[in-house]
Amino acid sequence: GRDFSGDFYAAVGGDRLVLIAGKMLKIYDLTVHSGYKRAYSESLGMSLDYLIDSTQFTEVAQTASQQEDPNFHQLAPLLAYGDHALGRSAVCPRDGRLGCALVDVLPSGPATHFLSWAWGYSLMTVVLALRHWCAESKIDATQTFIWICFFCNNQERILKEKTKEGSDDLESTFQSRLQSIGRVLVLFDEWSKPAYLTRVWCIFETFVAARASISYTLIFPPESSKSLHETLQRGMHLEVTKDWSSIDVGQARASRPVDEEKVKGLITRTSSFEEVNTVVKSHLVGWFKKQFEVIFEKGVQEGLSSSGCPHCAVKEDELATLRAQLQERD
Repeated sequence: GRDFSGDFYAAVGGDRLVLIAGKMLKIYDLTVHSGYKRAYSESLGMSLDYLIDSTQFTEVAQTASQQEDPNFHQLAPLLAYGDHALGRSAVCPRDGRLGCALVDVLPSGPATHFLSWAWGYSLMTVVLALRHWCAESKIDATQTFIWICFFCNNQERILKEKTKEGSDDLESTFQSRLQSIGRVLVLFDEWSKPAYLTRVWCIFETFVAARASISYTLIFPPESSKSLHETLQRGMHLEVTKDWSSIDVGQARASRPVDEEKVKGLITRTSSFEEVNTVVKSHLVGWFKKQFEVIFEKGVQEGLSSSGCPHCAVKEDELATLRAQLQERD
């Protein structure tokens, strides 16, 4: 940014502040200032390349847990906080104390995507879903950095010291972060009865993204993605949407009671459970309809009706009927 005022000139470029007043020139290194350090740390996302490479984070997590496929609740005290935390000996750039977020000590960069997910997911559910999305979308993993609460919040403060950082300032901090990043990945473990739709944080994140018209993409582990596509090819679209349509944020839960209380309190103050349920349902079904049309249009174009497969036979009139039925689900 630049600012002119008489003989005074100021500009910020990267991590430098340049001030010119008359014949005086001063250049300040912003990285030494605590406010800059905190803001930069909070803007970071985890390297996608690091997360999906089986020789990197997966190996670290499996070694620490001595399990093939631990969930993130199990990994937290082994990696994110406590005596064995990877950031336990590093100074946190956010408060100047020992013990930092994982994102401060692992490969990272300015966040390009926000991941909406649940800590109850297993390691391989997350890793394989991200790897599948990367391959399908032809994403450059080396230039993609994902804001994931497990890595990007300082769990030393939240879980070890029991601060309320995870749910503090929801309206300002969380929503502004979501909007500044601008792209959300919604990770479903399964398409049938997804755990995602039982978690209050997950539903709330999708609601905020939808209401703010933030771009979001549903991602699945490869087996779930394959199963979803096969189900759609068989014309069983209502099997998918019946679970996605039964959202009830009032019954959703969070790992920490304080988070559940904060999120639901914010909803009741600024909206309603009914509005959240309606908006999230509408946007998820909207995403699904796009996938439905892509798959069935492709089936028509490729002439699946002549392939000899009774499950894949799709005619134009059948496609129109299915569209009409799906429209009624809105």
